[in-house]
Amino acid sequence: MYILITIIIIIIIGGLGGLFYYFYKKTNELVAELIASLSEEQKNRLASTDVIFEGTNEWTQDAIIAKVIDKGNKVSLKLLWFNKTIQNNYYNKLEIAEMSISKKEFIDHNLAEGSFVKLHIAPEKTIGSTTIRYE
Repeated sequence: MYILITIIIIIIIGGLGGLFYYFYKKTNELVAELIASLSEEQKNRLASTDVIFEGTNEWTQDAIIAKVIDKGNKVSLKLLWFNKTIQNNYYNKLEIAEMSISKKEFIDHNLAEGSFVKLHIAPEKTIGSTTIRYE
């Protein structure tokens, strides 16, 4: 009986690990594809952006809209930003942020793929951890 339970637990853990690996790999492939589509000038601008801290663990910096997905009255944005702050595997590398905004906001601010924006990042927030700041 214990052997059967152990086998079931191993299968569940292996399945969850495989699922995690699949999504991790898929995200990394998307990021690599988006980075490859940037010009050297765009990459350099992101790498040289100033980070403006707004509290203990919040800041604003340049990002580029790398992909736009139309979802009716909203648009889903995939933005690339250069991580100069979070000491993890992506430190000093381009990283992806995903967010949605209304289509009206997207049009009103004349945004498009390739547009540079001011991205406000607050990793400790669960809702609104990334927002675009308009000047």
